[in-house]
Amino acid sequence: MRRLTMIARWTSLPIALVLLLCLATTPGHAQEPVNVAGLVIFDGDGGIGYALVTFKETEISGMELLRQSGAEPVTVSFGGLGEGVCGIGQTGCAVDVCRKRVCQTGSADSPYWQTFSSVDGSKWAPLQLGASADRVRDGDVRLWAWTEATPAFATLSLDDISTQVGDSRNQILWEGGERVEDETGSPLWLGLALVGAAGTAAAVVALRARSRAA
Repeated sequence: MRRLTMIARWTSLPIALVLLLCLATTPGHAQEPVNVAGLVIFDGDGGIGYALVTFKETEISGMELLRQSGAEPVTVSFGGLGEGVCGIGQTGCAVDVCRKRVCQTGSADSPYWQTFSSVDGSKWAPLQLGASADRVRDGDVRLWAWTEATPAFATLSLDDISTQVGDSRNQILWEGGERVEDETGSPLWLGLALVGAAGTAAAVVALRARSRAA
């Protein structure tokens, strides 16, 4: 009887190993690589949007990056030339105007939605062929700005954008201009978060004390 038990144990080992191997190689258990690209949006009126976009493809177009960020752009097709952006958020122009002049009025200082890439992490360069022809890969950062000229402000890295959005992915997070700070120099939103956390902790302690008294 003992011998039969030992044989059963030894024969079950290869079966278990085969099952583990099958589970490890099934598509549901295989981990696919995830690429991340950054997006910054300046609406020309002090509004700044940040997003980290994840994608499984080797590359996506600049237009796909914008859409997957959750910005919900209003676009118009120019056939083989790709798409033009008419509006993002509350900034832009009507589609019929966009189709004729891409929101420009003819004036030299007329702004319109332009897209830029980071060059050597030090300056922005306009993408002359537009977002539809742009190829975005892992680690890239793109800028959309409602402007008439190339922005002179410094570029941002993925780490800079991550500081703004935290764990959020594929969702544009907006802030209106510079962050308001309290007297200590800490961001106001951080102070409000700490106050909320303290209030929650006090409520939990009170409930526990009440349950013990009961």
